[in-house]
Amino acid sequence: MIKPLDKQTDDERYLTFTEAVKLLGAGTNNRIRNFVREGKVQSYRLPLTSGLRVRESDILSLIEVKEIKKDGSKQ
Repeated sequence: MIKPLDKQTDDERYLTFTEAVKLLGAGTNNRIRNFVREGKVQSYRLPLTSGLRVRESDILSLIEVKEIKKDGSKQ
């Protein structure tokens, strides 16, 4: 779903799909498009920019941190 951005706050950063992929550390732009299609991430159309953007905080919320034991196994 694409949502036009009414008002941008100073503390929120909007990323291109390429920037979002780099933040995640793996994948392609299609990975972000799939997140948008599946409703996991909201996309935005910003004024005076081409292409869609996603909020950095939404992308960071997708990252799951798992603790790894010293022997290499996951908890």
